[in-house]
Amino acid sequence: MGIKTVILRSDNAGAYHSSSLVASLYNVEKETHVKIERYTYSEPQAGKSDCDRMISHLKRKLSDYLQPGKTVHSGQNVETLEEMFAALTTGRLLKGVSVHLIDYNVEQKSGFTFDGIRSFGDFEYGSDGVTARRHFYVGSGVYKKKNDLKPIILNVKVLGNGGDALSSLTTVTDERRRVLAGEATRFWFTRYKGAEIEKKAKEEENAMKAMCDSDDRWEDEFEPTIDTSPQNEACEKTKSKLYTCPIPGCRATFLRQYPRDQHVLAGKHNFAPDQETMLDYAANLYVDELEGGDLGNNPLPELDNAIRDSITVDPQEAAKTQEPIGFAVKKQKTNKPFPEKVRKYLTERFIQGIVKKQKDDPKVVAKEMKTQKDQNGNKIFEPSEYLTWQQITSFFSQLNSKQVKLILFHKMKVILESQNCKQAEAPSPIFVNIR
Repeated sequence: MGIKTVILRSDNAGAYHSSSLVASLYNVEKETHVKIERYTYSEPQAGKSDCDRMISHLKRKLSDYLQPGKTVHSGQNVETLEEMFAALTTGRLLKGVSVHLIDYNVEQKSGFTFDGIRSFGDFEYGSDGVTARRHFYVGSGVYKKKNDLKPIILNVKVLGNGGDALSSLTTVTDERRRVLAGEATRFWFTRYKGAEIEKKAKEEENAMKAMCDSDDRWEDEFEPTIDTSPQNEACEKTKSKLYTCPIPGCRATFLRQYPRDQHVLAGKHNFAPDQETMLDYAANLYVDELEGGDLGNNPLPELDNAIRDSITVDPQEAAKTQEPIGFAVKKQKTNKPFPEKVRKYLTERFIQGIVKKQKDDPKVVAKEMKTQKDQNGNKIFEPSEYLTWQQITSFFSQLNSKQVKLILFHKMKVILESQNCKQAEAPSPIFVNIR
């Protein structure tokens, strides 16, 4: 096919988004003689739709292979790798897919660790090294030299070769000719439309133009009309000019000049309603304030005062300052341990639930945390220390696995307090590993 350079893309699965793969792509480039320009990953929780769309073809072929009577070779089991290989290579071959059955063993592990690799989504491969960035060309990135990368060394044995799918359908020369000519290919997926698809699209375009040219409905209508039908939208796209009403504020449009003139003589214009939302009102006031307009006569003085208070810097000076590259990129969340008093409070609530044989609802505990006060009437917890009910549920789950130790510790603490053994403190290793 003459492919010289590729850009690889995948989702964020751990098998792909790993230091080993990043370090091994130079070896893949050497074996295939194809330049790998970059490897990009989808955003978190994204990219699965593209993968599922492609894998659905494989699932359908496996389903047909399992279902008796579906095809000549159907009604078989797919329980081993060999049976899956047979299912994917039997019968009509899938377009754009080559299947191989291999066996391998790792001769040498990578031993290369890319610190914070999960926070990078774009890897640019140069001649001397890799530049990792969070997003495409956002910031200078982190550079790793090619010599520092330690790839995985595998011993691969090909048990079954499904790469003959291309030769059974067409040839490389014919496929390349089809791609360059814009014709439909037989094996590869391309962005070019086939000749039949292009012909059909041209016929539909000509039919739409003919319909627009023969449309005389505007001849007898002097009333302003806005047609939002798909047919009219398509017609308007084919017209280079539209006749609009010359009266300011009128939204009427016409395909011909005669209906436009009759509309102006009739004087029945289609003005937009003089209404605006609170958001538009505030935005217009904000612009007036920046431009030095007078806000004294506006009907909402409270909103005017709030807008004046929100403008604390000179707009001209603010326009000169530039935000650093990547300021809008979502920062990676860091898990911080809960404060000591929060852990102590939740642990006491958990113990009370065990003693009462009725555990507290995490949602109730989350609400009560915001209202807890000490003896002086001050709130115990700061707003930054409030936890969600999901966090409390997770904390209770960790305590639940240690509730036997908690009960023993609680009983020991009660005994020590009853005996006034202040010099002997009971150890509390329970809270060491609990956030």
